[in-house]
Amino acid sequence: TCLVWFFRWPGSKVKVIPTRASRFAPDMVPPNLDTIIIGSGSGGCACGNILAQAGQKVLMLEQHEDRTGGCTHTFRLEGCEWDTGLHYTSEGMSLPTHRAGALLKFMTKGKQEWRRLDDPYDQVFFPKDTNVAPGRPNHNDYEFNTG
Repeated sequence: TCLVWFFRWPGSKVKVIPTRASRFAPDMVPPNLDTIIIGSGSGGCACGNILAQAGQKVLMLEQHEDRTGGCTHTFRLEGCEWDTGLHYTSEGMSLPTHRAGALLKFMTKGKQEWRRLDDPYDQVFFPKDTNVAPGRPNHNDYEFNTG
């Protein structure tokens, strides 16, 4: 039975109907749920996506009443904007022959496209270290390159 389920799942005729609510209210919870997911971050959204495409009736709950995404959004604090989400990832996410790439292709129905980053794809700057002896290397910037 398990193999039959594996080869038949997910059904291509399953229609996913996303619905958003701004505030939780017990009377808004639909009856006969199959799965309740706590948190709308990357993991919760991925699980909800796959389960809904498999035909389950999924309810996703998020503590933020005005946005979903868990740690995949930005926020402002003391005049600075903080981006807590994914910045870059491995090339495997773009390859349908890799596990992560195959899952992403399935979840997005092949609509997700990746763009290769130029080098350096990131750079970090620090103040010069005043404790480094004269004549010794005292680098205050670091570049991150692909490969």
